[in-house]
Amino acid sequence: GQARGGRPFDKCTLHGVLTNPVYIGKIKHKNEVFDGEHEPLLDTKVFEQVQRQLSQNGGGNANHLANKHGALLKGLLRCQACDSSMVHTFTGRGTKRYRYYVCLNAMKNGRTSCPTRSLQAAEIESAVVDQITCIARDRGLRSEVLRQTGAATEAELAELQTQQSQLQRQLSRDHAEIGRIALAANPSAATASRLADLHQRVAKAELDLGSVKSRIDDLAKKRVDEADITAAFTDFDNVWTTLSSREQAKLMRLLVARVDIEADESSIEISFHPSAIRELTAGHIGDAA
Repeated sequence: GQARGGRPFDKCTLHGVLTNPVYIGKIKHKNEVFDGEHEPLLDTKVFEQVQRQLSQNGGGNANHLANKHGALLKGLLRCQACDSSMVHTFTGRGTKRYRYYVCLNAMKNGRTSCPTRSLQAAEIESAVVDQITCIARDRGLRSEVLRQTGAATEAELAELQTQQSQLQRQLSRDHAEIGRIALAANPSAATASRLADLHQRVAKAELDLGSVKSRIDDLAKKRVDEADITAAFTDFDNVWTTLSSREQAKLMRLLVARVDIEADESSIEISFHPSAIRELTAGHIGDAA
């Protein structure tokens, strides 16, 4: 027969095993689950307990569990060479624990598959916080943050403006068709049904258009300049030291979109959420955490 398998047994494979109802005597087809003809291998109660635990972890508690080990950059750090995430892990020796961030590609395919070495967690976390703290005092860093946030805002605006144009064209076509149907003599049942469908489409398109316009207005108000960036980061260091480790991790996720590590140049590039800059400028940095 055809050979199957051969792939590394990673966390995605494990998740597939843990969520597969075949082990409790059922078969899944698309989004429905049916009773199978085979004998179950697991007790249903155990399977349901596992699903509840997975659901709780997926709802955000997993971040808190990981961050009890100080994973400040969990979900943010990326290996630029592999365009892969870097995951938080640790080793133990006696009562001591040593934390690291490791490229996911290297974990799956071996150390030689990635040029980025394992990073001591405390060192890279400290370097990222130091770089954020220095933004208010370093014009070059301020200019880079301004460039990043401006590019992200303009890209989102362009996408929203495209959606706005498409909705406006659809509304124009639908209104024109409604006008033609209204002028037609002896409308049939099919014509009446089409008219009802058009009115529903128009109502939905107008709601969508209003939502898009509102988002465009919000983005326009959230544009930042260099003065905003200076104001946002001036007091970052003082506020940061007053936060608990969990609050620091939460603030980091709200503020930072990603952190790219370039192994060859030993450089760090931080990308920020544009909306977070405005929150900092307004003095909501402590409230956000």
